[in-house]
Amino acid sequence: PHLLVELDPDFAKRMKEGYAKDPSLRVYYSETIPQADTVLTPSRYVRGPTGLLYFVDADWHQRLCIPRSMIQEVLTLMHEKPDSAAHEG
Repeated sequence: PHLLVELDPDFAKRMKEGYAKDPSLRVYYSETIPQADTVLTPSRYVRGPTGLLYFVDADWHQRLCIPRSMIQEVLTLMHEKPDSAAHEG
């Protein structure tokens, strides 16, 4: 099952700003794109076309990364606003 949501542009902007400040995520968000001659182990983190950061799980599903500073806000949106949020379980 998949959950499709559309983020408010301001919310997405705050998430991207949060990645840069989050000690756990900033290294993955600020990684440079490797050159053709760069030898590296592929990262489990990818930046999507909108600039948001995703973790690639063992089944190759992309899971949206939430900056630590926004976790409570996202939990509130998913659990306390059933009329405007979707929750998969």
